[in-house]
Amino acid sequence: MTRVWRFFSSVYLTVILAAIICAIGAWGSILTVRYPQFFRAFDQEVLLPFLASTGTEYLSLTAWVWALIVFSALFGVNAFVCTADKVYAVIRNRKPWAALFPHIVHIGFLIALLGHLVGSAWGFRSYGNVVFEGSSIPVPHASGLFLRLDKTEMTVLPSGELDSLKTTVTLLDAKGAKLAEGDIGMNAPLIHKGIAFYHFDQGQSPSGLVLDIDGKTVNVELEGAFAATDGAEFRLGAIYPDFAVDAEGKPYNRSGDFSNPFVEIIGAHGSSFLPISGPGGAVSAGGHEIRLLDYIFTPYVMFIINKDPGIGFIIAGSIVLVTGMVLLLFFRGERAELESRLRALSADGMSAALLAFSFSRWWYLSLFLIIFVGAGSTGHTALSLSLVQYYSDPVRRGRVLSFHMIGFGLGGLGAFFAGILAEAVGVQWAVGGMASTLLVITIMMLYITPRLRKLE
Repeated sequence: MTRVWRFFSSVYLTVILAAIICAIGAWGSILTVRYPQFFRAFDQEVLLPFLASTGTEYLSLTAWVWALIVFSALFGVNAFVCTADKVYAVIRNRKPWAALFPHIVHIGFLIALLGHLVGSAWGFRSYGNVVFEGSSIPVPHASGLFLRLDKTEMTVLPSGELDSLKTTVTLLDAKGAKLAEGDIGMNAPLIHKGIAFYHFDQGQSPSGLVLDIDGKTVNVELEGAFAATDGAEFRLGAIYPDFAVDAEGKPYNRSGDFSNPFVEIIGAHGSSFLPISGPGGAVSAGGHEIRLLDYIFTPYVMFIINKDPGIGFIIAGSIVLVTGMVLLLFFRGERAELESRLRALSADGMSAALLAFSFSRWWYLSLFLIIFVGAGSTGHTALSLSLVQYYSDPVRRGRVLSFHMIGFGLGGLGAFFAGILAEAVGVQWAVGGMASTLLVITIMMLYITPRLRKLE
């Protein structure tokens, strides 16, 4: 047992597992791009039950997912064992409480990882839940719970893009009593007892006809009834998308296309058929002239209804992780020599990977290199801010940060000159040239300025 514990407490194991997970993720990204239709189903199902249902039928496509789950689990065990070892050592040796701050970050990561595991194993995801305004539907996988659409409001920009959205809904029990109500916005679902309701799409659907009968205008719902001025009663019957009459005079559909739509009007006289392809269609029914004036449209909204029981763990883990990062940034007093070296390494690694990426003609190699470009950029940005927090006097920290932010403003100027350079020598040479310039300047600064290598 001790040997197993030591194995999982190894930092080398952490590095190896991280490298394997990155490699698996890179391979998975290639497959998801190549087979988008297959992997789109992953967003519509709970992961582990869906993988179990596929079995070995699509193993060539899902093997990387299984591998990612296994190695992520091992990574989680490794993080737990390492954290437990370090926390025990801090408590046993009575070290300052600041020594626990890095492990708060690890604990937050483990809680969030547990949340993803729970969400991947339980819960549900339901798509295509259409609700018309004023009506309700049963909530899937939630017995006795109903969703009613009260109204939806939206504003659209001149370009056709959606600017704002507010969908008001009410949740009811089986007896029609109100349980909850609220507004759903863009990326702002309504959450009730762990069930999230998202607005996915909207539109209007024909739900009735505006008719003129002997000079009287009536609004009639589909399959609804109406009456003439003399009291004669009629009712809308079946709709025939492609109306035709056979040799015996019976109506039938020539096809399923709406190329010649008619609606049946049923009265004491029998049945008549009104053309509804457009306003103006008319028919005589039982001595009454019936004419189509317009259509009645009812708004509808399509909802995505999900339940992720792990979301609470993910939120809690994120809070713990951020808390640990804040404690590390502001309350830990040790020097950041290692971080300064990592920052330089991030800049060098990003520029070298970007230089190779700019001249790569092999898609798989380019995909591999761009991982290091992103990692270098992220590491450089995060560590630069961290070093400012460590080494700046609190009184002058705002001034230092203001100078630091100038770099972001000048970044746009660099993109401007990069565009001019690309126009002159081509994109590859422009990107490669700027990457090589960054690499040379970074190396020169490291060797010319020793204080950058070891901050005191």
